[in-house]
Amino acid sequence: MATKSSASIPNADLASNTVLNDQLNQTEIGVVIAKNKTLAVTLILLLVIGVVGYGFYTSQKEKADHKKADQMFSFMDKNFQSLADGKMAVPVFLSAHQKAMSGLSGFAGLFPTNIIIADELIKKNELAPAQEILESLNIHTTNNYQVILIALRLAAVYEDLGKPELAIEQLEKLNNLKTGILEAKNYLDLGRLYKQLGNTEKAKVNFNYVINNMAQDEFAKLAKLYLSELK
Repeated sequence: MATKSSASIPNADLASNTVLNDQLNQTEIGVVIAKNKTLAVTLILLLVIGVVGYGFYTSQKEKADHKKADQMFSFMDKNFQSLADGKMAVPVFLSAHQKAMSGLSGFAGLFPTNIIIADELIKKNELAPAQEILESLNIHTTNNYQVILIALRLAAVYEDLGKPELAIEQLEKLNNLKTGILEAKNYLDLGRLYKQLGNTEKAKVNFNYVINNMAQDEFAKLAKLYLSELK
């Protein structure tokens, strides 16, 4: 009796495997799985582990982002409003800003927050720190629309700081993106800056671009005026 029972177990396993193989062999992918069942099971296990691992990573990242969002809100609530209201000196604010930003690396809210801060500094004519903040953002972004927001501000800051070459660099970058955003103004500003540098030929090229491509635009009228001064 014992011998018969022990022999029936492998026979049952063999029958089970045969049925499984027959079912798998009904499709092409089934043939591959049938011939490589151990590999298939291993891959499935790795996939499950990967999904679980990704879920854990996502959960941890969300917790970290929530913490950083709280830190950012706390900084803006305590410091930015005081700066805007004139109750905090700019050097004091910048010191607090530097400390706060050092712990917020990689946080998505860093970009819009620093744009708001740069705008407030520009409004207060604190151009040097505004330039520093905008340049630090410029290093870490490849998003075209973020590049546009930075370049528009940097061009104005550089011009006001007496750095027309750097302003031109930002405006050329904007035009090279081919988005058409503020195109007429960008070309007009390029014409003005080249005129300021004494580069008459490039100034004319940019003024004529505005006149020829934005004939009904208010900027075209200004371009004609600037161009008349070069003749």
